[in-house]
Amino acid sequence: MGDAGQNTPTENCTGKRRSTFMKNDSEREVAVFTEALKVPVRQRDAFLDRTCAGDPELRRKVEALLKAHDRLGSFMEEPPDERPAD
Repeated sequence: MGDAGQNTPTENCTGKRRSTFMKNDSEREVAVFTEALKVPVRQRDAFLDRTCAGDPELRRKVEALLKAHDRLGSFMEEPPDERPAD
């Protein structure tokens, strides 16, 4: 039998060990998004160039996640207004 389906560790562009086998595309999108959040904003395009090379759909989805994340900003970190509801 071949190596199909084996969970073979490799080194990704961030120098961290990762598996070459992902359960699904969504898992990969979340993994790349999570790593992109750790990269300074000015360096994200270069990071996405390397990480999503040859997969424009992955890049599009990760960029959409990053934009949504940026729009939310600190929404969950700020307390609600102190005024009572109408």
